[in-house]
Amino acid sequence: MTDKFKANTLYVNVNKTNDVIFTKSQDAMPHYTLKIGNKMKRFVTHNKFLVIIIDNTLNWQKHIDHSKKKMSRGLYAINASKHLKSIYHSLIH
Repeated sequence: MTDKFKANTLYVNVNKTNDVIFTKSQDAMPHYTLKIGNKMKRFVTHNKFLVIIIDNTLNWQKHIDHSKKKMSRGLYAINASKHLKSIYHSLIH
């Protein structure tokens, strides 16, 4: 694999790359080590790919929790803006 990378002048940034091993359960997480060049790779239980959080058991709970937090913040901002609108109108009139 590294020969193909070198032939096409492609480089893997080991510091920014995460690996996920998909398993049926969290308890069955195998302990593998992977070395690229002289750096050890790290395995993670979940990773964000574009806007989707994928975990190693293909359970959507981490993505759902993250989405709920973002929606909650957005709804709070919308609700707070209603009060700002009424303050704005009271100052103008």
